[in-house]
Amino acid sequence: MTDFFSANTGGGATNTYSGLNMVEAHNPATNPRMGKKANNADYDKFIGYVGAAAGLNGVTDPKIIGEVVSVLESLRAPIVQE
Repeated sequence: MTDFFSANTGGGATNTYSGLNMVEAHNPATNPRMGKKANNADYDKFIGYVGAAAGLNGVTDPKIIGEVVSVLESLRAPIVQE
């Protein structure tokens, strides 16, 4: 997750992801680690957890938090499948 956020907010992560695409990664039929398909309430809760974790780790700049939320919102459609 750290590399994902870094790469998508201009942090310059150097790792290249080679796993499942977003739809497959969040579908229990193709990724047995997923217990169920996510709905909008699940995803809203996840975004809240990310924000809380950022704050607990010293990220207080609203611009950075906004960038992270924008990235997460851009992924809502492939992740929320229920």
